[in-house]
Amino acid sequence: SSIDYSFIVSRILHKSNLQVAGPETIIHEGDIILIVAQKRVLPQIISGIGEVSKMDLTALSGKLISRRIF
Repeated sequence: SSIDYSFIVSRILHKSNLQVAGPETIIHEGDIILIVAQKRVLPQIISGIGEVSKMDLTALSGKLISRRIF
């Protein structure tokens, strides 16, 4: 199936390795991803990709940081 909404995959947790997603990144079954999208389309995106994870990828320690810039 296809997803007809715009969203960004920001981070991927693949086999305990947290990484920033890029244009060449391949998402594998079982990966946990952090997406950025409009709130109103999240249910459609989630139903097309998988299910919501309880894991907070922004809270994992490592070399990545996240900042909200206004």
